[in-house]
Amino acid sequence: MTFYLIGIDHKTVRLSVREGAHKVRRRIERFLREDMEGKASILFTCNRVEVYGIGEDFLEAKENISLICEAFPEVFKDAYTEYGTHKVLVHALRLAIGLESQLLGEKEIMKQLKSWTGKGELNQHLKVMWGKVLKGAEVIRRATGLEGESNIARIVMEDISGKLSSNGKTAIAIIGTGKVAELFAKENNGLYDLYFIARKKHSKARRLAKLSGGSAEVKEDLLDAIGSVDVLISATSSPHYVLKKRELLSALKKRNKAFYIYDLAVPRDIEPDVWDTNGLYLDDIDTLSPKFRKEGDKFLHEAALADILIVKAADEIKGDINYYADSINRYAAKSAGLKTA
Repeated sequence: MTFYLIGIDHKTVRLSVREGAHKVRRRIERFLREDMEGKASILFTCNRVEVYGIGEDFLEAKENISLICEAFPEVFKDAYTEYGTHKVLVHALRLAIGLESQLLGEKEIMKQLKSWTGKGELNQHLKVMWGKVLKGAEVIRRATGLEGESNIARIVMEDISGKLSSNGKTAIAIIGTGKVAELFAKENNGLYDLYFIARKKHSKARRLAKLSGGSAEVKEDLLDAIGSVDVLISATSSPHYVLKKRELLSALKKRNKAFYIYDLAVPRDIEPDVWDTNGLYLDDIDTLSPKFRKEGDKFLHEAALADILIVKAADEIKGDINYYADSINRYAAKSAGLKTA
């Protein structure tokens, strides 16, 4: 048995390619479930799309990756691959620790991985592998000090402070009530008035407003909010644009000052054509990359130490996994012998 992976991320492809992968997400999941017989599972985050699988040997692993590439060439044309249990474990550990993230060492990826592995979509071998990876990653994080509090909300708020200087509070409208919105609610330091805008989850918007000292608005208030706030942040899980250029231009007619938008969703929430609109400044996950890298530079020493520990941890986990697989095979052989007796 050997593990393999194939993936794309913020370092290898543009945001538009990652968006394309999200648009065919259901097709990929169905392909892995039916054509690959559930021996592979796919991970989606804002910055990556990765398929993890198992094969009987190296040859089968390579054949499986070829099948995936042939089925979805528009997604995996420029993908990276890893063959062999040890290499996959090293990558998985780096991912869980935050060394593969845009923001080096960030904690949110660990939460995303725990959520993904807990949904029951992984076969038993992958579930065992990821269970050990997540435990190992937590140990390495503590050992190296890679437990900083940096996150996307803090970076964006610092960027906003650098762009806007005001005697009063900066007014920010936030579309969405998910994990990113919650980060902004927790990070609010009293310098901002936050308005949480929800299409359906009004109770969650009200909870976030209470947490941040802000207020909650319903989706219909979005265009009116644009006329009164300084900044718009959007981070929904919608597969479609929540704000199109025509709507935005109409709302901006009421303004006589610059307007800043941070589209933190993948796929993007704001129609990208607004880039050429005077007086409007739009950032997304990719354009914010230099700021993420600058923040991550603070943890280069810890990251180097983590890489050393990762190799050792991968060796230990590989031994555990091989022992687990051998135990399963011995049990299967014994069961077959009992049935034929």
